[in-house]
Amino acid sequence: FIGLDNTFRLGLALHSMGQINEGYGLLNQALNGFESIGMKLGTIMTQISMTLAFIRSTDWEKARELAHLLEEETSSRSMSVHYALVMMLLGQIAKNDDKLEIAQQYFYRANEIAKKKLSPTIELGSNYQLFKIVDETEKAVIRKRTMAIIDQIGSSINRPENKKRFEKVQERAHQEVS
Repeated sequence: FIGLDNTFRLGLALHSMGQINEGYGLLNQALNGFESIGMKLGTIMTQISMTLAFIRSTDWEKARELAHLLEEETSSRSMSVHYALVMMLLGQIAKNDDKLEIAQQYFYRANEIAKKKLSPTIELGSNYQLFKIVDETEKAVIRKRTMAIIDQIGSSINRPENKKRFEKVQERAHQEVS
């Protein structure tokens, strides 16, 4: 499984660096590998990566098609963190289509799931996306929530060298919000 994991990650990285065909080829290779061994989680993660690759290369039609397929695939309770990622992708697609209200709904849904599943990375990502499209009043609320997440992350860091580095990030974030 490690080989397939690295294959889809390398595929996304190459695609992101402009090597579209090579990256997409590796993503397809990983997808076929995961499907052939019946590993649903690997298949889902590779499809999420492919959707992200389509978004990055502005192939909106393919991104939309795969994201809606993933919406159905990940809507079960056991896949809720992946569902949150799909909500983020659908939000980006809706934002591209100038459907800002729909985009907000997707980002808020991702945020809600991330809070329940204690996934601060997804919560920060959805806050970031929301911040770009909401009004000033809502931005203030998002800033406050974002700082709470950053503080929460900071309180869970145990290694002194990491804690010291994170405190600098935390201090800078607080200064920017004030």
